[in-house]
Amino acid sequence: MKAKFFFFFSLALALGVLVVVGHKDTDVTVNPLYKTSSMDGLHITHKEGSIIRWELNADNAVLPSGNEQVIVKWLDLKIYDDPVIYLTGGSGIYDIEGGDLAINGMVKINIRDVQFTTDSLKWSGTEELLSTKDSVRFTGNKFLIEGKGLSAKIKDQKMKILDNVKGTFYL
Repeated sequence: MKAKFFFFFSLALALGVLVVVGHKDTDVTVNPLYKTSSMDGLHITHKEGSIIRWELNADNAVLPSGNEQVIVKWLDLKIYDDPVIYLTGGSGIYDIEGGDLAINGMVKINIRDVQFTTDSLKWSGTEELLSTKDSVRFTGNKFLIEGKGLSAKIKDQKMKILDNVKGTFYL
């Protein structure tokens, strides 16, 4: 009885060792569900004819396969208007087809000596429209304006804070 037990135990142990030693990682196949490419240093220039309308730069970009969007991190957008508008943000999603950009993280816009801050912002490249529903803060040398929501038409050079507007002016 002990001899049969020892024989079967030894046989099972030997088979276990052969399975472990014979296993190769190359035999395992993984079918990825989400294929991506990534790159450091993205630069996109949007032109109308020979005139540059805006430029997007990002430190890092992820390009999902088959998707019409680019996920960008640490971005800046330069809108060529009079005056030039500089926009920075933490991360965003750029829609290639529509030319739209949704930005999250601390968003800052600088126009001359005035700064605008919010938590998220949408840029419509075709309509040249900046908008947000978040709280906004607009500061200059002699004023501070706060509120909720923003709509800014770049072509018309009109910016409107939508709700709960509070202003402080310094003399």
